[in-house]
Amino acid sequence: MAVTDLQRDTASEAAHAGLSEPSRAAPSYPPRCVPIALWASVLLFVALAQQVFVYTPDDSFITFRYAKNLAAGYGPVFNRNAPLSDRTEGYSCPLFLFLMALLWKLPLGLEMLL
Repeated sequence: MAVTDLQRDTASEAAHAGLSEPSRAAPSYPPRCVPIALWASVLLFVALAQQVFVYTPDDSFITFRYAKNLAAGYGPVFNRNAPLSDRTEGYSCPLFLFLMALLWKLPLGLEMLL
């Protein structure tokens, strides 16, 4: 490999200024504890998520029932025959409710789900 004049001049100027050329170190690999720590953090996340989101399927069922009744024309109610005093907002995400009601209106065969 040929050294150009510019490289030679730069190296000589650095030597006169008391600077050495930067050394190229071998690439370092992460220690063994890094993959173990990553797996431990993933397991901890899964365990905590299970504790926090344990009621998610129940909440989804409630929203699906509200969406089915909304799509059927009864309005956002849990029970179709409920008196007006028992009609409450029992769903937690209105956007999800309206998107699911829209899906119920499409001819996709969702009747078999609930």
